[in-house]
Amino acid sequence: MRRSILSCFFAAASGLFALSPAAARADQTDACIDASVRGQELRDQGKLVAAREQFLACGIASCPRLLQSECSGWLADVEARTPSIVLGAIDEGGRDTAEVKVTLDGAPFLARLTGQAQPIDPGAHRLRFEHAKSPIVEQEVIVREGERRRAISVRFPAPAPSGPGPQEALVAAPSPARPVALAALGGVVIASGVTVAVLGLGAQSDASRLRTTCAPGCDPGDVDAARGKQIGANVALGVGLLAAGAGAFLVLTWPMRSPLGARSSVAVGPIVGGAIAGFAMPF
Repeated sequence: MRRSILSCFFAAASGLFALSPAAARADQTDACIDASVRGQELRDQGKLVAAREQFLACGIASCPRLLQSECSGWLADVEARTPSIVLGAIDEGGRDTAEVKVTLDGAPFLARLTGQAQPIDPGAHRLRFEHAKSPIVEQEVIVREGERRRAISVRFPAPAPSGPGPQEALVAAPSPARPVALAALGGVVIASGVTVAVLGLGAQSDASRLRTTCAPGCDPGDVDAARGKQIGANVALGVGLLAAGAGAFLVLTWPMRSPLGARSSVAVGPIVGGAIAGFAMPF
């Protein structure tokens, strides 16, 4: 409707010109009218950047003079209302960088940063910044109508490491539960060794006494008592060896803290009536 009214008005005005260039002038007039109508529609939709381009097109000298005047007024209004932003970026080293590609709401916006103000439509927008191999940074902004040269800057984080290096693996902290388990197993080994020593020595002493005093006709109760001490020593020895084996497994699978490559060790030694095991580890 708006276009038809303008077409009629400017068609009547164009009749005042000579007939020879009438066809070309009519085409130009139609293009000017189309630009003015489209510009007003875009302006009313809040698309001020695109509306500005249309008002520039209908304000050129080849358009009807009355339409030039209208478009110039609309252009001044749109330019006053169009906000602008100035984009900046800091790389992972803390330095300004211009080598950043920016998209606006999924569409290309800047191939690199220029430090100049860029016109933008008012409203909510999503900016996406891409720089070298750094992680992509996205930022949502709400730009207000008439807001000029709003500074928007982002910082690129350092790329995430792909995995721990050799030195980091050496100093990895062990599980907090391991020291407790190792202490408990060490206590079992020590207690077993003491038990083996006490019962083993007792069994040997009783056996020697029985052989020299009453063998082979000793009291069965005395014989059973000596045999029980020997059995107890053997059981304690088995428990100690199991605890030592479990401790050795924990130690050998413990993440080493020593950067010099020191290794854990397990030792087994004889005692009276059996053996005792122990382990050592670097800290």
